[in-house]
Amino acid sequence: MGRGLFFLLTILFLSSCVTHKEILIVDPINQEADSLIAYQSVEEVKIKKNDLLSILVSPKYAQDVETVAPYNIEKEGPTIYRVDNEGNITMPSIGKVHLLDMTTTTARNEIEQVLSPFLNDPVVIIELANFNVTMLGEFVSPGNIAVQGEELNILEAIGLANDLSDFADRTNIMVVRESETGKEFGYINLQSRKMFRSPFFKLQQGDVVYAIPVKQRTIRIPNETNRWLPFVTFGVTILNLVLVLTAI
Repeated sequence: MGRGLFFLLTILFLSSCVTHKEILIVDPINQEADSLIAYQSVEEVKIKKNDLLSILVSPKYAQDVETVAPYNIEKEGPTIYRVDNEGNITMPSIGKVHLLDMTTTTARNEIEQVLSPFLNDPVVIIELANFNVTMLGEFVSPGNIAVQGEELNILEAIGLANDLSDFADRTNIMVVRESETGKEFGYINLQSRKMFRSPFFKLQQGDVVYAIPVKQRTIRIPNETNRWLPFVTFGVTILNLVLVLTAI
């Protein structure tokens, strides 16, 4: 009876453990024959409805500083504009400018073209001011991550969330993305180098990244318990072995 109970406990503990292979990112074993996989060029981040844009209109020449003043709301530094539901921003002196689905580079060229009849060689500096992603599920520090600029990939985002927990399924990371046609769902296998080819490897503003738990994660165990669980498992295994040997 006693031996059966300890055998049962051992099985329960071992079944709750996660193997070394399961917590690897980009498993070096059994990868594709070619060790170098070209990073697939993905579409640049585009401006969406309700995005916040940081825009500064500057003169090309120092003597023209006063001429650009009517086209900036802020006297010093950039102005923050919100893209409305029609994809427009409203700038002083020139009114609405349509920027929906443009990259920031294309949007800069568009604004400079609109300003060209009024200014001599205007220089426009434009950046996304609301690039953030939400990290949910089995991350060490889940939550909202805000970054400057518009460059963030899935591995960088995981790093900013202080890595995945031991119970995250690294073969099935889900990315939820808003588009004009609705929600898009992408799944990334972090243990395969093919992830670099995924259109979801490079994140976009507003993405939600969900780290799905592995099957072993049937009960949420406190982090402090997780730290001691391998030692407890080892101890139970040794005790079980001693009981078996003494019973022979």
